[in-house]
Formats: sequence, C-alpha cells, structure tokens
Amino acid sequence: AYFLMLLMVVLAACENDSRTDSGDIIKVGDRCPRFQVTDFNLVAHDMPDKEKPSLIFFFSTDCSDCQKQFPVIQKLFDKYGNDVHFIGISRCESSAVIESYIRKHKYTFPIAHNGQNIVYGMFARQYIPRVYIVKNNIVNYTTNDIAVSYTQSTRNNQNEDQTVFTT
Repeated sequence: AYFLMLLMVVLAACENDSRTDSGDIIKVGDRCPRFQVTDFNLVAHDMPDKEKPSLIFFFSTDCSDCQKQFPVIQKLFDKYGNDVHFIGISRCESSAVIESYIRKHKYTFPIAHNGQNIVYGMFARQYIPRVYIVKNNIVNYTTNDIAVSYTQSTRNNQNEDQTVFTT
C-alpha cells in the first residue's frame, strides 16, 4: 500500500517565523538516523521501520502549533495506521505531562517520551512541530512550516488524497 498524505499535514513553527536558520540537521534525501523509543504502551519502536513507510512527529504539548497538529496526525493514523509506522516523540517534557495530554485528548497513535531531547537532536536544532516521512531509510518529506490543512485537502480532493510515497 502507498502512504498518502503530503497535503494533509498541518504545521506551523512554534517560534518566530522571521528565523534565518531552519534548524534542520536532517533534510529531504538524507538517510534517517536510526533510533529506538518506547511508547506509553511499552511498545519499542525501532526507527526507521524497514518494512513500511514511517511518519515521525516531534512535538511539545504546550506548543499551540503542535496542539493543532495532533488531531491531524490522529486522523492520518486512523486512516493509514496499518500501512505506515507512526510515532510521536516529545521534544523535551516529563512523562507525566505527556501521558496526561494523551489521555485528555484520547490520542491513540504511538507516542514516546524523549527525555533529554536526544532523538530530536539527531534531526534538528530548533523549531517544532516537525514531521518527517521516511521510506526505505530515506527522508522523503520534512516540514516545520505552514502547509495545507487536512480539512482543506479533503475538501479540494474528495475522492483522492495527495501522494507522498510512490512506487
């Protein structure tokens, strides 16, 4: 199956948009760093997934732009969760804060605690939210800027989603 979603991602940087440094360490076309995180259901996630595409979402629960992104990621997980490996990774928050946020909003996609920012630091120096889409260990898409909303995308494209991964 193909992973369809590019124009469904809604992102905006939590920090000042007048930045001159994108904060990127990993860019489109780069190999995805290997890492392992354990989600709040105690499931280990070896990333990037070798079997299927991956969506890696870096966030902070107190970031208003990240809060807007969560429902979009959840919708994508509900639709593509069997075909795509999803993982949300907190940039630098306590487990208690993250767990409380997950429960309050009833998010079901896998979410992990990043502790000291170690995993995030492999990908970027600054700015969230960030989404990386990886296939065959190569980053195919990354963003921390405003993109088309899921709602707008589905309105404009009733029967067909935008393609991120193709054969």
